[in-house]
Amino acid sequence: MDFCFQGVCLAFKEVRPDVGIVMNDEQKEKQRVAARERKRKERARKKAHKAACGAHTISFELFRGTRKCLDELMEAGGFEQQSELFTLLLHGVHREMKRDKSWFLDLVSIEKLNSESSVKRDRSRFQDSEECDKSQ
Repeated sequence: MDFCFQGVCLAFKEVRPDVGIVMNDEQKEKQRVAARERKRKERARKKAHKAACGAHTISFELFRGTRKCLDELMEAGGFEQQSELFTLLLHGVHREMKRDKSWFLDLVSIEKLNSESSVKRDRSRFQDSEECDKSQ
């Protein structure tokens, strides 16, 4: 596309209808470079913020029973993000542990979990699942 005005002709490659601006290749490249630089700076800011806050990523597997518990907790609390639920649970349990350590020890007792739950710390938790039996 050529644009001529009073004997001066310019060659444009693209018309941007969103802003009504005609841009040539050099202008488009400058815009791409500026966008890349903005994104690079944004990533650097996020990385610096995480480092300053001591952010740490945790990844682990959940089995069926634990996943069901997580889903029920998220629904009961109206949480959309697992990380928000985990953060609040950890801080709440930590606060209660400082207040009454016996309560905390009772909460995390494996023996109590095994006696009150269908989840066991051995193969018996997989008895109803052929898929899990095959994998063991």
